[in-house]
Formats: sequence, structure tokens, C-alpha cells
Amino acid sequence: MAKQLDVVRQKCILETKNVVSEIKKSPSQVKLILELICFTKDLARILEFTKIYKLYCALEKVYVSLSEKEISYSENIETLVRYVCDAINMRCTELENGDDDETTDISSLILDCDRAAAGEIFDAEGLTKKTVVKTSDIDFEEEAPDKIVSVSTRNVASILNVHEDMISRTYKISGMLMSMKANQKHLTSFQISEINKQLMGELQLLQNSLLIAHDEVLNIVKGDTFFSERHQDIHGFFVYANGHKCMIPSEYIVDVTYESYMNYVTEQNQLYLKREEDEQEILIPIYSLSSLFPGQHAVEKNSLDTIFIAEYMGQRVGIIVDRLQTSVSIVKKLLPSSFSNFKILQGICFDEKYDMIPVLFIPEILKRFRSLRGYDVKKFEANTKPHTYRILVVDDSETTRQIEAGILTSNGFLVDEAVDGINAMEMVKGQQYDLIVTDDVMPRMNGEIFLDNLRHMENYAEVPVLVMAANPMESGNGFVSKADFKRGDLIQKIRRLLHE
Repeated sequence: MAKQLDVVRQKCILETKNVVSEIKKSPSQVKLILELICFTKDLARILEFTKIYKLYCALEKVYVSLSEKEISYSENIETLVRYVCDAINMRCTELENGDDDETTDISSLILDCDRAAAGEIFDAEGLTKKTVVKTSDIDFEEEAPDKIVSVSTRNVASILNVHEDMISRTYKISGMLMSMKANQKHLTSFQISEINKQLMGELQLLQNSLLIAHDEVLNIVKGDTFFSERHQDIHGFFVYANGHKCMIPSEYIVDVTYESYMNYVTEQNQLYLKREEDEQEILIPIYSLSSLFPGQHAVEKNSLDTIFIAEYMGQRVGIIVDRLQTSVSIVKKLLPSSFSNFKILQGICFDEKYDMIPVLFIPEILKRFRSLRGYDVKKFEANTKPHTYRILVVDDSETTRQIEAGILTSNGFLVDEAVDGINAMEMVKGQQYDLIVTDDVMPRMNGEIFLDNLRHMENYAEVPVLVMAANPMESGNGFVSKADFKRGDLIQKIRRLLHE
């Protein structure tokens, strides 16, 4: 019986080694690996190969999370899987040599698997540095030689105190905002002004605390050559492009400006920004950063574009971003070797939410822009830039026209004005409008006759008309009463008629 058991143990060890080999060959084949683990895991438990069974269970958790798409397969996951496989393989070799000692500590490895399965961060780089050292009585892990940084607990306590202060301030600011929101209907302008002053004061103190904590951390690691080689303190801007958040380092940026799309100059399908420098007019080619990012390009309806003017090798290029979040000073880390082919990036950093943000390499960005054909740029701009609606306001009252035009212009519309129906008919013959806002009672030609003439024009048969008068008109598509006029109602009804 004992002899048969030995045969079974040997077969289990051999099968485990084969399974581990298959896993290392194809670590990304989730379904296959789950089947392999299930095939040998229970046998290891029955034969009391405790460490192998525990490592199998830890590995199974990772692949269950992968199969249920709770986590994504990555280079770090692959490193962890291979390291667990090596640990199982090493235990198999020990059992073959007659070593039944199950006291070796594998808790840290199992903990890393648990973290990986839960989608938490674990030290994948640390795994590759560890080596197992065998002595006559003890198995222990020894870290590969690395530089040791000595940190005073007093320094750590100081930083923790600063961070606790920042946390308390965030709660205070949050409470003030919630209180302001709940009581906004009852607050006077003076009270709102006072609350704003308090908020700005708290934000300034919070920013100062962040700078203090940042400087203290840098002072602690200042003598660490390993840290200095792999990290840099850089300045830059967090921006959004096509829904992606990234960082533009400020070393190549000479200016940040805002410009309306309508003020660009177009030559040979290329957009240019016109600027005056040293009493000379220069044209700077401009490109949208979103054109370099994959996916469906989101339509940004900003009245003004945010443009970064970058300079490299004596040439200037304007880079349009969807949104500028903030200017920051932050620690950048070099990219892992697996990202070496991504020339558009020069490193990674972490934002205020500890999300990993790519740092763009501006020289490569400019190179990509120059390689774009003019047709490609024009096609991208046509697909992403919003249509600017042109509206005709018809009213014999100059005051009313100015009020309506001011409201519409501030909401991004182009506005023309007509003093009555005859003036409006002259204008619609020379210009195609997307919508018309008209009064009814006007000299020379009233609103009813104007709309009747307008509907006989083929290009205006379906153009929406919003009547802003004392009473609605049958030919109109919408109505706003002058007697009960509200700014929000006007914009809301116009957007509805334009199907926005």
C-alpha cells in the first residue's frame, strides 16, 4: 500500500510540474489554465502537499478574477503567475528529494495573489528581485542587493501630520460646499461672497500643505540614487483629449492661449493661429491632440479652444486640447521596458486620485502632427468641431433685439438682427439661418405675413421659427411670451428646436 502511495505521489509531482510548465507557456490562456489547476489542485490536497495546494488556490483566485473580467491581464500579472509557478516547481523538486518540510513561508506570495485578484496594487518588481536561499534547517527569502534608505520616524510622523491636516481640510471644504448648496436659495449675495472667501482661504492652506508634504518627501529620498535615476520632479499640465487624461510637460510649452474656432486661418487644408510678435504677423500651425488618440472622437462644444503653443527645434506648433484641468509639479517615473515602443510617451505620473497618467513626449507629438496630411486634419476637424448655429432675430424694438442677441451670443450662437419683416426677407435671401426668432406686431410687414412668405421659400420650408411675442402664431414652431419672458426658457426652447 505504501509503495502504491509513493507511485501516486510521484505521478502527482510529475503532473504538477507538467501543469506548471503549460501555465508558463501560455499564462494568458485563462480558461485553459483554470481547467489545469482544477485537475491537479484537489489531488495535491488529498496527498497533503499543503504548500502546493495553497499556491494553486491563490493562483486560481487570480484566474477566476480574470475570467470574470474583474481585472485585466497585464505584465505585472504575468510576472506574478510565473513566480508562483517557480515556487510550485521548487516545492515539487523538494518533495522529489524527500523533503517533506512544509514550514517555508509563502504568505507574502499568497498575499500578492490576493491583492492581484482584488485588483489592488502589488509589488511585481519586488518579486523579480527575490531569491530563495536554502540552508540545512531554514528556507528564507533574501532580497537582491539594493540601496537601503534610512528614514527617521520623526520625519514620517511629520509627513503624516501634514496629510492628516489636508484630509481634515478636505472634509471642511466639502461640508461648506454642501451647506452652501442646501441653503443657496436663502443666502444673500454678501453671505455667498463671505463663504467664497472662506473656501479660497481653505484651498490656499490645502495647497500650501501639499507643497510642504511634497518637499518633505523629496528631502527624504534626496540621497537615494536609485530613486533619483528613475524619477524626476517635473512641471506640467493635466489635460484631456478625446476622453483620455494625460500630462503635457511644460519644458516645451512657451504659451497657453484661448481662441475661437472662427478666428483661425485656413491655407491648403491646414489651420493656422494668427499672432503678432515683434510687430510682425506670424502663422502657427495648430492641431488637435484628440486626433492622435483612438476611439470615437467626442464633440466638445467649447466656445473657445484651449491651445498650448509648443516650440521644438526652432518651430512652433499649437496643440488644441479638449480641456485643461490644472497646472502641477509632480514626480515622474520612467516607463517600464515593455513600453519602449510607445515613443509618444516619456514616462508616467500619478494624479490627485492616484490614477496612473501618461506623460506625453512633445517632440514625438509634433513629429506625428507634421506627418498628418492636410486632408486628414480637415476631415478630423469636420468630424469633431461643433456646428455654430446662426440665428436671425426679427423685432422692431432695438432694446428687445439687443437683449435677445446678448443672451444668444453668450450661449455660443451667431446672431443677425432685422428690424421688421421686409428687412428679414432681404436677409434670408442672402444668408441661410438655422433658426429664426420673430415678433408679430411690426411696421411695414408683421410676423404673420413674414412667416407666410418665408414658408414659400424651399430652403426655409423646414427651418424652425420661435415666436417671441404677446401671442403665438400658427406658422411658428414654438412660442415664448414677452410678458412672462425668462432667459432660461428662451435658450431651452431654442436648443429643443435645434434638436440639441
